[in-house]
Amino acid sequence: MRITDANDWHVAGPEELALKDLIRCKPVGMFIAGILLNATEGAARPAGIAKDRYPWGWPMDEGSGLGDDEMTGSGLDRTTNQQNREAFRALVELIEEARELGYETKVDGAQLYGHVPHVGPEAWLHELYSGLNPAEMDALVERIQRPIPAQYGWWLTQTNGMSLFSGSLDFCGLVRVRSRAIDNRQPFDLFLEGEVQRRVLRAGPEVFFFATTGVGKGSRFYLDTRSGAVHRCARDSATPLWSWSSIAELIRVESRRLSKLFDKTGRCTVEREQIWTTSASS
Repeated sequence: MRITDANDWHVAGPEELALKDLIRCKPVGMFIAGILLNATEGAARPAGIAKDRYPWGWPMDEGSGLGDDEMTGSGLDRTTNQQNREAFRALVELIEEARELGYETKVDGAQLYGHVPHVGPEAWLHELYSGLNPAEMDALVERIQRPIPAQYGWWLTQTNGMSLFSGSLDFCGLVRVRSRAIDNRQPFDLFLEGEVQRRVLRAGPEVFFFATTGVGKGSRFYLDTRSGAVHRCARDSATPLWSWSSIAELIRVESRRLSKLFDKTGRCTVEREQIWTTSASS
């Protein structure tokens, strides 16, 4: 595996990167954060949150063992890296609030937060899937047959897609195992929900679909790889309905907004058709 462009993930042959090259070629540095975490006990975390609650690896920060010069060079500048870390930290704290409704981990590392039996016997408010390792990133690039933008690659190394607020916002990733078994928790397929849909809609190559929602009439979310902005669109058109400056802003703003639409039992307090027609996302 080799990275040929600092802005994207590419498959470029069987060569292996040396560790020093991996560190320089962010977003690969997020893999290394997980490795370094085992040897670094000083990484900062929100007070009261135990490290073992983050089996996918704590997001890098100044205490993680990597300096700013080692966290850039991926096509993501220091500001973007900081925004990603802050957004991920805030998201994890919000998700942790659902732990009192139940928590399970699966053998493949998937984490389920907030059992919501009123939705279904095996339904959970939030699902996070263990982040991708380098070989899995290669497999995902091969499957979708295009580079993965560095901005989304950062998130995939933290969590291989996720489902928030009972499917109100689903992030796509690599389907590791195809099975109908109830214990097999997988994200939406980034190829089927992303690249296939881009071709169906005849959207340009700068469009990178990475998230979806089935509530209401349904929506898709895509990254404009030219500007770095994120847009929500209808399922049958790539015309933007609403925009955010980055994936980090989408997650920060919308996770907070969605949290206000669900009560302490995980029940949605508005009609599900209204979830994406309220507040700033109308």
